[in-house]
Amino acid sequence: MDLGLSLLYSPKIKALVTGAFLLGGVIFSLLTYFMIVSGRSQPLEITYTCGSALGAESGVPVNNISIPSSESPLSSESSGLVNINTASEAQLDTLPGIGPSIAKGIIEYRETNGAFTSIEEIMRVTNIGRAKFDGMKDLITTK
Repeated sequence: MDLGLSLLYSPKIKALVTGAFLLGGVIFSLLTYFMIVSGRSQPLEITYTCGSALGAESGVPVNNISIPSSESPLSSESSGLVNINTASEAQLDTLPGIGPSIAKGIIEYRETNGAFTSIEEIMRVTNIGRAKFDGMKDLITTK
């Protein structure tokens, strides 16, 4: 057998290539996780086959993985932020430090006082202080 072909079929090369495929699978999983967390509203469609290198028939196809926007409670149009002027109780409940009781308080405040003009105004709602606001300020919007 030619030296080039013997290197191609060596166990070390097979192990390296297989490891590269496995690492690709881990990276794919992490990217998918971060897209879900960030509220990506467009579906992700990727065809990926994990298997041994060199044309092995044992690959496992993973096709058309979609992340529907309806499953992302943080999505607000394309920004991925929760609009505190329009969010439902369930959407507000996804924010850090906000449970059902405070979510109801936010809705009651905006029904009584009108739309929030700035995100800082949410600190006027009972039980939302500086610490809670700091934990959610990068996740909310008024637009």
